[in-house]
Amino acid sequence: MVKGASSTILYMSLNVTQPPLDDPRVRQALALAIDRELVADRVFMGQRTPLYSLLPTTLDQSRPVFHHDLDQAKQLLKEAGFKPDRPALISLWYSPRFGGNGDLIATTLQASLERDLQGLLQLELQPVETTTAYALIDQGVYPAFLFDWVPDILDSDNFIHPFLSCDRAVAGKCIEGSSHFQGSFFFNQELNNLIQQQRQTIKKEERQKRSIGFKSYRRCMCPLFPSGKIRNMPLPRLTSRA
Repeated sequence: MVKGASSTILYMSLNVTQPPLDDPRVRQALALAIDRELVADRVFMGQRTPLYSLLPTTLDQSRPVFHHDLDQAKQLLKEAGFKPDRPALISLWYSPRFGGNGDLIATTLQASLERDLQGLLQLELQPVETTTAYALIDQGVYPAFLFDWVPDILDSDNFIHPFLSCDRAVAGKCIEGSSHFQGSFFFNQELNNLIQQQRQTIKKEERQKRSIGFKSYRRCMCPLFPSGKIRNMPLPRLTSRA
């Protein structure tokens, strides 16, 4: 057996059409407040590493984008009008089998966010079977959902286009395309243009520059917040036979 780094990621998809997640300040506050280190240590016993980018560290283009800043998160929630006696309530849906222990992941997020944000934001947990979730996710049923992603090819486009691109939007809401399928309904025309430009770029160096350019959108507008990736894991060693 040999060890190899996995590019499977865990992430939270947010429906940007449902309050309070229709306010980018709430989405940004949530991204700032999630304690990825805590989840990695307490839930996965160090077998997953915190992820601070949409791109896993197995890709050269990966750069830290998200960070942990509770003071800034609390300030954003207060600016959005939330108080301890009037918190931002977010319904978080997940499969009990998510990440191997969906219940523990969800309850850890719930408890840590309520504690660290001093009651300004609260998660209401809703377990659901995966088959039911996938049948309803593109209908806008879920405000927030925990997913994992296993890429079919190791390319930056496979961590951007399937989440953030949109083929058709009406009144700022994606109604056809990847973000619609993911249940976030996110749409930004400038970002859409960047995604298409990257997909049409052949040279590796130019593709890398365009991928890194997405970080400004991931920081404040995009609805996806990666939580972690699997550490190096045993892989079968391939041997030839005579």
